Amino acid sequence: MELHENIQRIKQMMGVITENSLEDKLKNLSDKELKFLKDFGDDPVLRKFMTSEEINISNKMVKKGLMVKGVSDDKKSNVIYYVDSSIYYKI
Repeated sequence: MELHENIQRIKQMMGVITENSLEDKLKNLSDKELKFLKDFGDDPVLRKFMTSEEINISNKMVKKGLMVKGVSDDKKSNVIYYVDSSIYYKI
């Protein structure tokens, strides 16, 4: 195996998102999913303000590595979703 192939294999194993893999992920989205990401914006949204359909799509985007699911800083530690700005500006 060439050095380049080894590096690519290691990046994939580590889950590193390269420009090409990000572009591939975006190309493989349905129109509905792409529109959802575009409309979502790059500001965090509390889960409790989302519909069940929005939560389902968000969870799919988290699994695909296109959104992040976290916990807010407030005392109640509410679940939040957001699109990383580096991804948001690619769409």
